[in-house]
Amino acid sequence: VPDWLTDAVPDWLADVVVPKKAPVPWGTMARAVLALWVPMAAGFATGRRELALLPAMGALLSVTIDNGGPYWTRVQRIGTAALLGGAPGLLIGTLIHGRGWVAVVALVVVAGVSAILTRLGGAGSVTGLQLLVYSGLGLGPMGALRPWWHTVLGFLVGVLWSLALITPGYLIAPRAAERKAVAAVYHAIANNLRAIG
Repeated sequence: VPDWLTDAVPDWLADVVVPKKAPVPWGTMARAVLALWVPMAAGFATGRRELALLPAMGALLSVTIDNGGPYWTRVQRIGTAALLGGAPGLLIGTLIHGRGWVAVVALVVVAGVSAILTRLGGAGSVTGLQLLVYSGLGLGPMGALRPWWHTVLGFLVGVLWSLALITPGYLIAPRAAERKAVAAVYHAIANNLRAIG
């Protein structure tokens, strides 16, 4: 903190805003590569690139909203966002694709529902955001894909593929996240006790 700010900025605030070094999440990065690469590679290999995009988008949703923690919490967050946000959003976007003013009014209604969902906590916030984003994506070229159920099914296949990639970690160490969180609390307490002598 510069000298002229020492009186204005308390020590605890300066300590909070100091950048902290975080480890590189190699496992998450590798899972993201596999989650996206496998569907895309299958699509390119079969010559059906447009079909590979849907599972890759489902996997992308799973990877981006997965912020770690206990396995069942992760599955619940991803499943809720996919089943109540992304998939219905794609379906709505597909059904209103090319409908002119009906699409505009429908998207405004979806935005209102999305705003209401964000008031329901972390999972509701993520779900509401995905509902709005994927409704907008469904209005684009993706909404022209037929049959309509094909879009939703491809998306959900990608979500399931991404969930399958986090399952081995759970099977190997089911309580690893909880133990790591408890250990972090004890380490923080020990560091604070060490700091005060």
